[in-house]
Amino acid sequence: RAQFVWNFDEEKLKSDLAGATRKMRQEVFRDYSGIERAEINFSPSWWRIFPNSTKRIDIERILKSE
Repeated sequence: RAQFVWNFDEEKLKSDLAGATRKMRQEVFRDYSGIERAEINFSPSWWRIFPNSTKRIDIERILKSE
């Protein structure tokens, strides 16, 4: 049984998300067809804009197994 994983350029995704507003981030995720679902958690919780620095954006990949 094989499992296929769609790879994407994580640094490019961070760059695309840097400084993105709510409307902009929806457009960014549309460009990454390999991402089935994305959940965004801000810290502190009241902050709603991605930081301008890509070093402050963390991406956690979770693989779905069936």
